[in-house]
Amino acid sequence: MTMLTQKFSTEKFLFFIAVLAAALLRFTNLGQLPLNDQEARLALQSLQIARGNIPTLLNQPLLILFNSFLFFLFSSTNFLARFLPALSGTLLILPLYWLRTRIHPRVILLLAFAFAIDPGLVSLSRTLDSTIPALALLFFTTTFWLNKKYSFSGIAAALLILCGSAGVFAILTFGLATLISLGFEKQLQIPHPDHPLFGNQRQLTAQIKPFFISLVISLLLVSTWFFHIPQGISTSIGGLVDFFKGWTTASFLPAGWIILALGLYQPIAVVFAAIALLHTYFSKSEQNQSDGFERFLSIWFLIAFLLILIYPDRQISGLIWAIIPLWIIAAREIDKLLFPLEQPSQVPLLQGIIVFFFLVLFGLQVAAYSLIFPINRLDWVHLAAILSTLLLIGLVFWLVNIAWTRRAAYQGLALGWIMAMLIFTLAGTFGSAFSLPHSQIFRQELWRSYPQIGDTDLLLNTIHDLSSWNSGNVNDLAVTMAVDSPALQWLLRGQQSLTILPEENALAILATQDQPHPALLITRQVADKPSGTTAYRGSDFNWWIPPPWSANALLNPLDWILYRRAAWQPETILLWARGDLFPGGLATSSAQNDLNSNP
Repeated sequence: MTMLTQKFSTEKFLFFIAVLAAALLRFTNLGQLPLNDQEARLALQSLQIARGNIPTLLNQPLLILFNSFLFFLFSSTNFLARFLPALSGTLLILPLYWLRTRIHPRVILLLAFAFAIDPGLVSLSRTLDSTIPALALLFFTTTFWLNKKYSFSGIAAALLILCGSAGVFAILTFGLATLISLGFEKQLQIPHPDHPLFGNQRQLTAQIKPFFISLVISLLLVSTWFFHIPQGISTSIGGLVDFFKGWTTASFLPAGWIILALGLYQPIAVVFAAIALLHTYFSKSEQNQSDGFERFLSIWFLIAFLLILIYPDRQISGLIWAIIPLWIIAAREIDKLLFPLEQPSQVPLLQGIIVFFFLVLFGLQVAAYSLIFPINRLDWVHLAAILSTLLLIGLVFWLVNIAWTRRAAYQGLALGWIMAMLIFTLAGTFGSAFSLPHSQIFRQELWRSYPQIGDTDLLLNTIHDLSSWNSGNVNDLAVTMAVDSPALQWLLRGQQSLTILPEENALAILATQDQPHPALLITRQVADKPSGTTAYRGSDFNWWIPPPWSANALLNPLDWILYRRAAWQPETILLWARGDLFPGGLATSSAQNDLNSNP
């Protein structure tokens, strides 16, 4: 009894560490990165509701309404705008603990740590978007269903529907995988009563009624924000409409980068999931052939992965629906391979350490080769040195195989690979979470939504300084915005007077209007200097930072793979300040002054 209690306590402690790591990676400096245009569109909707205006909601009503409540209670900040995705990314791990009676506890712990540090999950949890809330709600819906809490499952399903197009992706991929798997299992006629989805779950009569009652009631209450926004009920189908619109909209993200992101950010999951699927579909073992849960996961992965590849308006966030089943398959395979270790356990452990150091040496050699790659792309000496490191890893594997057992050799190779790739994965995680566009070590990670936004602090401080000098209040100066950028509008939300002009003819409007010209004017870099009799001084700021998959970004592919460094040219905006805002400045242009001095 003492041994069982100690084991259970250790399991709970490790699970708590995984949740704590997830929370730290998601909430630390959450508001430091500026909102980009996609995020700001959602945040501005929430801000309007918090201020008493009822706009036409976008396709993510749950996120918009929740943020409006936070903005009403506290204030509109970047941190609170991203609070729900960060919270959902942390709570995503909790349903795993309730599944430990259906899935082996070691697999649950492996998944908990994988979900905590995965670059994609961390990056999307720090992004104002409904993808991670939808994923967490899918987990809660399924977990409540499996634990026969059908009313709670219906509530979670209703919230999932209100996540917009992300909820549609979740329901579509998971639903299709379930239906295809059920048909596949019925055709094979293989019993597996311990299956987490199919075991003893086919009698649906007593389950559907409480599920749908709670779903309909929750959908009605939340979509209307408890009848405060009556027209909000129409947003329940907004995600479905937006999903179908995506089939007519082309994406700027090439499909090849989806495949690259999967292999580059989840190398551990890809390798071990591939091994597991080979065992499942090609092994002659009856145990592997009867593993219906593995087949369900593989079908879920293939449906999600193919859907994001063929979907015209694809986004990197859609890859998350394929990563989840991939990690589950990989965790199950890691558990089968590494537990228990072959005796004596020092042999695979020592081999793992040796393989780890050789893989680190391999990485250092590739890093050295990246320095000369732009000059000499076929340096055979360096290529031979890189290849020799891989041959040494193969030699160590062969020696352990002939001296001990093949399983020990595979375990040592797997341990070395996991340790090396863990460092590589954490680098991608920290780069996605904490690298800022204006920093000297800005990493252009694929899991971010582009274009990123640059000099927000510098621009806002300049406006505040000018306002403070002239009025004593940092928000007093009137600002006119002639740039179509929701991120800029969100940045200037605290200004007492903000005028938004159409970008295409803003300068023409200013040149012909009779009223005084604005104190501060923001235009694109391509715009001309404001014309007329008013004198302006201008300064440019880096604003839109393009994605790394642009035409000439990857001049050195190795440099990007290792350090996420790519060539980029930001698109700038101009801040024009009226001349009389500066000491000794004039409100009229020099040409007008000369005209007035000659009678």
